[in-house]
Amino acid sequence: FRNTIAPGGNLIVADVGNADQDELTIVEAGTDLRNLGWALREGNVILSPGDVPGYHAPDLVYGHDEGAATIGGFVYRGNAVPELAGHYVFGDQVSGNVWAIRYEGGAFIGDKVLLGNIPSLVSFGETPEGELLATQYSFGEATIYRFASDALAPVPEPASWSLMIAGFALLGGALRRRSDGQAARRVVCTIQARA
Repeated sequence: FRNTIAPGGNLIVADVGNADQDELTIVEAGTDLRNLGWALREGNVILSPGDVPGYHAPDLVYGHDEGAATIGGFVYRGNAVPELAGHYVFGDQVSGNVWAIRYEGGAFIGDKVLLGNIPSLVSFGETPEGELLATQYSFGEATIYRFASDALAPVPEPASWSLMIAGFALLGGALRRRSDGQAARRVVCTIQARA
């Protein structure tokens, strides 16, 4: 549900799947029209056999066991969360999961990392300074969240993410309580309700 122009001019297309998978596709700036396979493909699932002329496969796919309505975000360019610099932040409306994945040289690098959870996530925003905001809307109540740093440590290499997440779980520090009573995983940053 949201497309973004990334640094360098590429378009990041967030596409909600039909039954099995959601996807993110990077379309290079200045290229001819691309066939993203809608109605014939859903992520890596072939819905209709046969050739799809000019097909451009998705760059990131996740199954409906992780969420079912992707919400596109932004490549972070602010200063408040240095560990997110150069990462594309996005989420899912159904699961509320918020993820980040490194965006470099017009491509996603490594695996997506869970940053937290915002139930009923509906959109992301960006301030003029490049700081990220997220919005939640449920039963007539709306909340705006801002991203803030938990630490000034550099982002670990992709191979280190599993060890870091396992360490948080073993130390019992994987969960914290937000002011609204919802649990959020602490991996890279804190998602704070904005007053």
